[in-house]
Amino acid sequence: MGRGVSDADWSNPEDTGAVIQFFFKAENRGKLGQGGNPTKAALNECAAYLAKNQEVKKGGPKTAGAIGTRWRKIKSIFEAILAVKQKKFVGASGWNYDDETGFGVTESNIDEWNDFVRTHTIFKPFATKGWEFFDEVQEILPATTRGKYVYNASGHSSSTPDLQSQSAHSQQSQTGTPHDPLGSATNAIQTNENPSTISHPPTPTPSSGPAASTPHPSLVTTPAPSTPAPSTLRSALMKRPASDMDEFESPWGAKR
Repeated sequence: MGRGVSDADWSNPEDTGAVIQFFFKAENRGKLGQGGNPTKAALNECAAYLAKNQEVKKGGPKTAGAIGTRWRKIKSIFEAILAVKQKKFVGASGWNYDDETGFGVTESNIDEWNDFVRTHTIFKPFATKGWEFFDEVQEILPATTRGKYVYNASGHSSSTPDLQSQSAHSQQSQTGTPHDPLGSATNAIQTNENPSTISHPPTPTPSSGPAASTPHPSLVTTPAPSTPAPSTLRSALMKRPASDMDEFESPWGAKR
């Protein structure tokens, strides 16, 4: 069997750190494709970077395919921890995560922890220590990829698109003009306040004839004042794009 994805070993945390360090470089951050995943060209460059700078101490070489698989697991860990921090991980009620102490497991809650990681094995390495790469991965991933989202026990994240942003993008694509959600309301207010557009009753012309009869007050109607259009309210709820996450055992060895 060829030495490739299946026999690349990642038990040495330095190997994972080298992958993250490659994409942490400013010149490589723009090489992440849709959803924060590297392009094929970027994976090939990363494989060449590791072959040159990281000695293979165990297993096969870190090929582009192996690195792509590893990056998806890196993202899965980041997304799961982020969900716990945001109190959005369904099934993690009662658990808190700290960057230094992880989930802070003690003898008093070890049984509950064992039950928890039996289902959510991705958290197993972080019982008493945090994930050393969280801050770096958070900087690498685009902001649109690391917004708020809900992660449920079945291993799937759910997201809701920002409909106002979609509408704005559609208008800009069709007209080339950036969408101003307050523009139409502002124009309506300006139109209603413009004296030149307000209708006035005609001024009666003096005549030498008999004075016109004065209508009964109950028959006199006063034009209702124009009401400015209400301003459009801005609202946005950013959620993270969906990303499947497979459960897996401890992805790498002891931290630091």
